[in-house]
Amino acid sequence: MLTFIADPFGNLTKGLKMENLSSKPPDLFGLIGRSKRFAMVVKDGQIESTQISYTEIDPLGAYDPSATCIKNILKVCNTLKAT
Repeated sequence: MLTFIADPFGNLTKGLKMENLSSKPPDLFGLIGRSKRFAMVVKDGQIESTQISYTEIDPLGAYDPSATCIKNILKVCNTLKAT
């Protein structure tokens, strides 16, 4: 089962230190801030895995989001089940 969590004010993002401080959001869209592109596997309140699509030249993970795409997250989940 998957649960998606919205973070409209960036509180979780800031708490996890996943803010993208190198990229300013366009004010005209009303965006409060940007985060790194990340995905977490959390089980019973414990972070099992964190995947981040971020590089200095691609701080938003737009050109290579493969680390955070579902295909990779399912692979991570299968690896976690095996251990």
